Amino acid sequence: MRTSSLSNLRFAAAAALVAAACAVTTACSSDEPVTTQTTPPVEEPIVLPGPDSVPIDTFDAPTTDGAVALTNLSDQIDSYRKQVERLAGNYDFTAGLVERLLTRTQFVGSYNDFAEALTLTDDLLKSFPEKAEAYTLRAGVLGAVHRFDEALELLDEAEALGADVGQQRETVFIAQGKNLKQVLKARRARLEQYPNFNNYTALATAHAAVGEYELADQAFLDALTVYNNVSPMAVAWVAFQRGVMWAEQAGRSDLAKPLYESALRRLPNYIVANVHLSELEVEADQTPKAVKRLDRVRTTTIDPEPTGYLAELLLTQDPETAEQHAKTATERYDQLLADFPEAFADHGSEFFSGPAGDDPARGLKLALGNLELRRNDRAFNVAIGAALAAGDNKLAQREARATGCK
Repeated sequence: MRTSSLSNLRFAAAAALVAAACAVTTACSSDEPVTTQTTPPVEEPIVLPGPDSVPIDTFDAPTTDGAVALTNLSDQIDSYRKQVERLAGNYDFTAGLVERLLTRTQFVGSYNDFAEALTLTDDLLKSFPEKAEAYTLRAGVLGAVHRFDEALELLDEAEALGADVGQQRETVFIAQGKNLKQVLKARRARLEQYPNFNNYTALATAHAAVGEYELADQAFLDALTVYNNVSPMAVAWVAFQRGVMWAEQAGRSDLAKPLYESALRRLPNYIVANVHLSELEVEADQTPKAVKRLDRVRTTTIDPEPTGYLAELLLTQDPETAEQHAKTATERYDQLLADFPEAFADHGSEFFSGPAGDDPARGLKLALGNLELRRNDRAFNVAIGAALAAGDNKLAQREARATGCK
């Protein structure tokens, strides 16, 4: 969630509404009157208890330079593309290309890669209708663009063909915010049998999803003890995931800031890590530092988020530049929402609900659409913030009541 002044008030109000809803047990019936305040308090966000500090740079083995690693990844993508063109219909090269496209998107926001990955996996399914891996690969791409129901249907088909799709199905469930206790149980059992990096991080995300933050943090740290690769991407990803968990789920931005910084020491052009760190820099009264950071990374990605947040920060001090950046961000969100509406509903809602996007009605519509896809804590908070931005306190209270009773 945004931590600039106006958005921070909406986040604080959302947190206050959720806390009130959790405390009012009678509000679980839609027939009961809402007992929260008409105008919720916005002074301070709810901060959950947690450790005084967490370990930061626990992985001390050398890794490849971050810029070199990203260049190598793009070179691999180019090489795989050539092989796919030369050997049309080759499953292994096509699957390798798709996996690398999704990896690049995750770190640098190269969202045009989604379209290529969707086309490639659709072609693979047509060419290999009896190959379970074609279904799981396609399901992974659909999950990445938040088409969760379609992904689950494909996983069912892959399972019928003999694939073990348990962990992939669990990942979708976590994204949807459902069956979380069952997911946690399954991932504990899997880790006991195979204590590797993937299973440790999978367990960590399950712990985080049910609010067991210290257990999640320890599982992330344990994952690094068995990591034996020189790529900085996984190490940066672990630091970033820990930061997101502490800041956005546990309400402990003080623990998150050094983790984002750690991620960026490994991978300086990690786009979402830069955006999240800039939010905490603003919170720490370091806005000029955040502006400089966002102005640098916005030129390296088509991701509209750094440009949109920069526009928000510049509204007062440089309105002309802010207007230019807001226009650019709007155009990019328009295109991404047209191409991948489910994947960008939440961030699009935050932008349009904010002062730079300046379209709270659209922001609310996007937030409610996102809630239809998944009913996890973030989706509820985005919806509550959007409702408050749109001046619909009654709707905000209703969604707070829903998250308190889900």
